[in-house]
Parts: sequence; C-alpha cells; structure tokens
Amino acid sequence: MTKKKLKNQFTRKIYLHKLFDSFVFTYLFKQDITNIEIPLISFRVIFQFVSMLTGLAILFFIFYIAFHGLPKIGWDISTKILNTKLDAKFNTDSKENDKDLFLLYGDELRYYFEKSKVRYLIFEDLDRYNNPLIFQRLRQLNINLNHGEKDRIVFIYTLKDSVFDDLRTINNELEPVIKKVKFFDYIIPMVPLSSTQNSITRFKEEINDKSNLQVNNEKLDSKFYSVQEKYLWGLGAFILDVRTIVQICSELSYYADLFKARLDREEVNINKLLGMIVYKNVYPRDYEKLLSSDSFLNQLFLEVNKQKEINREERKNEIRKIDNEIRDVGKKLQHFRNDKEVDLYVYYDKFVNNIGIYDNEKYRPNLYYQGKFWDKFFKDTSEEKKKIQKLFGWSDKLTEMIKERREAIFDRTESESYSRLKNQRNGYYEKRKLLQNKIENETFFDILNEDYEDSEYKALSNIKKLPILNYYEYISPSFTNDLTPQDLNFVRNILSRTYDKGKNLENIPRIIEVLNSSNADYRYVQSTKILSYLLVQPITHNMMQHVRTIIYFWGNGNSLDLNFIGDCINNLKMNLTENERTRESKRSGIKVLVSALVSEYPEYFRIFYGGNDINFIKKNSYIFEMFFDPASEQVISEEFISNKELFDVFVEYGVFKNIVFDRLLMNWKDNSCMNLFDAGVYKFSNLSQIFSGDLTPNNGNCQIVCVNRSFS
Repeated sequence: MTKKKLKNQFTRKIYLHKLFDSFVFTYLFKQDITNIEIPLISFRVIFQFVSMLTGLAILFFIFYIAFHGLPKIGWDISTKILNTKLDAKFNTDSKENDKDLFLLYGDELRYYFEKSKVRYLIFEDLDRYNNPLIFQRLRQLNINLNHGEKDRIVFIYTLKDSVFDDLRTINNELEPVIKKVKFFDYIIPMVPLSSTQNSITRFKEEINDKSNLQVNNEKLDSKFYSVQEKYLWGLGAFILDVRTIVQICSELSYYADLFKARLDREEVNINKLLGMIVYKNVYPRDYEKLLSSDSFLNQLFLEVNKQKEINREERKNEIRKIDNEIRDVGKKLQHFRNDKEVDLYVYYDKFVNNIGIYDNEKYRPNLYYQGKFWDKFFKDTSEEKKKIQKLFGWSDKLTEMIKERREAIFDRTESESYSRLKNQRNGYYEKRKLLQNKIENETFFDILNEDYEDSEYKALSNIKKLPILNYYEYISPSFTNDLTPQDLNFVRNILSRTYDKGKNLENIPRIIEVLNSSNADYRYVQSTKILSYLLVQPITHNMMQHVRTIIYFWGNGNSLDLNFIGDCINNLKMNLTENERTRESKRSGIKVLVSALVSEYPEYFRIFYGGNDINFIKKNSYIFEMFFDPASEQVISEEFISNKELFDVFVEYGVFKNIVFDRLLMNWKDNSCMNLFDAGVYKFSNLSQIFSGDLTPNNGNCQIVCVNRSFS
C-alpha cells in the first residue's frame, strides 16, 4: 500500500473522531449534566443517563460506517447459465466504477514490484481463455509499470500459436502473425515437448520412479508390480499431455498401494488397473456412472455378451447344416468307391432287356458285351445314341457321369465328379473348422469389429465413432523424424482394431516398430506398403507370422482385392540395376509370399482355374518362375514350402489347366522349368493329365526337358 493512501486514511480517521467529539460535547452541554447533584440522583436521572450512553454507542457505529466503511460496500451477483458462470460486482462509488482495475490498483502493483524486487513474471496457460485481448491489456499494464523505472519489469508468456488463429479474416491471411507481433516484443519458438516419440519414454520414467511400480519389472523385485511395456506403447500413441501422464501414473501408484493385498493374491491385475485409471482420466463422467451400472462401458459389455451368444447359436446352426452336407457328400463318395460297377450293370441291363440291338449288333447280358457297349456308346454322336438316351431319360449330364464312373473303375482319380466331390467335402471341413474356431476363440474385439450401423445396439453402433483416446497437441514429423499425421492415424486405427489399407504411409519402419512394441494385431493391417516391406526383411518367425496373418485375413475377408497381392508382386520384381543384396531380399520375399499364400489362403490358386485376367496370371507367373529358379534355392528357411509342395498345389487347384499360364510357363527359363517338373511330375504317366492345352512351347529346349521328365 502506498504512502499517499495511508496518509488519506489517517486524515479521514482524525476527521471522524473530531466530529464525534463535537457531537458528544454539544449533547452533554444541552443536558446540563454538570449541574446534577450526584447524591440526589433519582431513578429518572439514572434511566436518562443509561439511555444517553446507548444512543452514543449507536451514533458512533453510524458515524464509523458512514465515513469509513460505506465507500467499500458493494454487492456481488453470481449466477450460472448452463455451464457458464457469470460474475458481476457493483460498487456504490460511481467514480471508481468506470475505472480500469489495472489503473485503479496501479499504485499497489507498483509498490509490490518495488518492495519485492521481482523483475520477471511468467504467465502460463492464458491461451485456455482463447481471448487474445488479454495480452493487449497486459501489455498496457507492463508499459505503465515500467514508466520512469530504471529496472524494467518483463512479462513472459507461454502460448500456442493457434490462440491467434481466430483473428484471421478473409482479406488478410497474415493477420494472426501481425497481431502476435503487435502484442509482444520478442517471440522465441519452442520445440514441442510432447509427441508420440517421447510420450512412451515419459510413461516409463514416471512409472519407474514410483516406489511400487516397474515397467516389465526390470529390477526383478517382488515389491514392484510389473506394468507391461506393450500397453504403454499403446497409450503413448494417444496421450501426449505431460500432466495427464503424471496424473495417470500417480493414481496407478496410489491404487496399487490401496489394492496391495488383492494384487498379491492376483485378484487384480496391475495392467487392467492401469486401463481403468486411464478410462477414469479420459472419460471421467462415464467413469462416475460405473457404480450405478448406467455408463457407456456397462452398456457396451452387455451388448457384447449378448451378441456373442447370438453369434454362438448362429454358428452352431451353420455347423449342423455343414455336417449334413458332409454326410451327403460322403454317401456319394462311398457310392463311387463301392457301387460303380453295380450302377453300370443296372444301366446296361436296362438297355439289353428293352432294346438289345445297337448299331445293328445284338448285345447280350455279360461283361464282354457290356464293356463293348459302353466303349462305343460314349464315343457315338449318332442319332441312334440320342434315341437310346431319350428312351431311358438319360440327359447328356447323366451320360457324362456314367462315363466318369466307368473310367473310375480303373482309376477314380481320373473322375472329375469324384474329384469335385472330394474338393467339396474338404471345403465343408475347412468351413466347419473355421466356425468352430470362432465359437471357441471369439474375443471381445472380434465382436467390436462387426458392423452394427443402425442396429439396436447403441453402444456398439457408436463405439467406432468415439476415439478411445484422442489426446495430442503437437505433431512435428519434420523435426522428430517420427510418425506423420497419416502414419499416426494408421497406427491408432490398428491399435483400435479397425481395418486400414494405409495407402499414404511414409515412415514404414517406424510404424512397424510401434506396432510391434504395442503388440498390435496384424489382422487389421491391410496395407500393401506394410506387407511389401515385411516381405523383404530378414526371415524371422515373427516376420513370417505377421505376413501370414495379413494374408489370412485378406483372403478370408468380405471382398477379395486381387490388386493387394498384385501390387506386392510389382514391388518384388527385380531390376538389372539393383545390387545382389537387393535381389537376394526380393528372392526371399517371393519365397515368403508364395509360402504364405499356400499355407494361409490356398484358395488363391483356384482363381487360375478358368481365370481370364491375363495381367493377374502374368504377375503370378513371374513369382512362380522366380520361386523355382535355382538361384532362389539359396534362400532357406523352415517356414518355406518345398518345390514339390507348390507343384502339388498347382495340380490340386488346376493352375496348369489355365491355357494362358501354360503358354507363359513354356517360356520360362530352362532351369526354372526343369525345377518345376523335377518337383513332382514323375508320378504322372502323361502330362496331359495335368495340362489342358497343347504342350508346344516356343522354347525347344524346354520342350525336350518337359517331355523327358514326363516319362521319368
């Protein structure tokens, strides 16, 4: 408080006391108290004296308030409208009511800085008010405080640039910059302290700093509860605010002490406790509703359990239908195995008993004539054959089936109907196995991944619209060489268990590092860029598992995008300008890709049977040729299929039946072609059993090799 104000208050008090003394003297003088004789005081005089003292006390209070306290009397009005609190203060002093508070208390502020010797004042978080005019008022205050002073007082602010973005107008894009320069004398840019690169580090530091927590229990001490690092990687992709990280870790330490006994008995898991604390801090309102079972989280689990039961019953019904189909196919296969000759005899016996004459020749009921009849009948194209078919109601399809059955007497593997039934039964078994696996191993997140748009499930319908964690303030990929916004969005989608094709990804190695550290589920990775990168990496078990997972869920998805594999094949093509190390990586990638297709989605090879997409067939012919190339044999791994296994897949799924592929195959390099037929053609007596077209290649040497191998 300044000397001037102290002097004014002292003068006011002296004036008050003098005025009161004058009033008392006048009152006592009018009452002529001095003429009263004390010994003769009556009751009336005593009452008058007491009344006078009481009145003097009341008058003193009124005079004190009127001259000392009245100027400070005011009223505060506070109300709430929705979520906004409004405060207003009315002062009876009309002169002071119009004054700026910084000017009104300017003397007090100057006195404070003079006595405290403070010369630097730091303002934090003023940008939360989102009002740039605050800085205009503070700038004026700073100018007033420094007026005539030798030691300048410096105001320092920590702000985000975005606080001035609301000042932008259509006519002037530079207005935010102009305003910012106007308010401040010096502007020092700062590197963002929070990003996906260091938030995981901050999480680990805060947890390891606690007396009862450790990340992965690095100290191997029983007094520490081990928080798994993979969960921190997942949180680090979303929560970047340092204060939020500190709060979460502090609460985790507190609750770990609170639930120590239950943690020791393994009734509570520290990582699940971490998840609940994160939910408490990110969604506090919904967290408060957990006790009343009225929260979004409660509703979500109820809907998930209900949908899981529905899925289980539907899949059980599908399995029952598949079992019936398997039994029907099994009966037909049994008929092929055991009753082929009986059927042929019945049909022939029917012919002998009703007609008996065919092509001017009399047929008798014995095996010799029966065989002779079928040999001639299947080759016949005359009208007489059609009359026999019409007489007995034999369609062309039935005639073809009888032919297959007759050939199956000698070798049923040559029967297309028999092979078709076997493939059909195998397909049923695979489908049944997949359904049973879903019943036994369906997870919480498998339920979430289904489509509930416009369904009766309110929580499941909205879960994908709500970011589980969406905390980030600064993204600076150019400085930190970390994840770009699109890379970060891709990582978040995968960690949130949302399928993402990731077409515009940039920092692939960093993305894979984050996904691996977070123990991400690669089923949601449907990015050609990610798969192409993985294919050319050193062969490890984890790498193979990631590739197989991606291909399995691509192949068994709702829609089959052949460009997904086609783009990978394009990335694996070798150029003459590449060094041997790069070429070796691509050979390895081809072996990985083909092996993964065979093991995880063999139906891919069925596309060749009757396929007419020439570009698709050409791309695959390239990787198949490289697969059988002797140079690729140098790439060895237990995860790879053999040449023999791939050859058998070609035969099983009719790859060789594609004429376009046949022609491309005949133009392969000699060594690749030789390896192909070395793989397994020796078990066939004639190449026509596996090829549909002619075997005339453009390369004469290859023709000799193929023919020689076919009879080995």
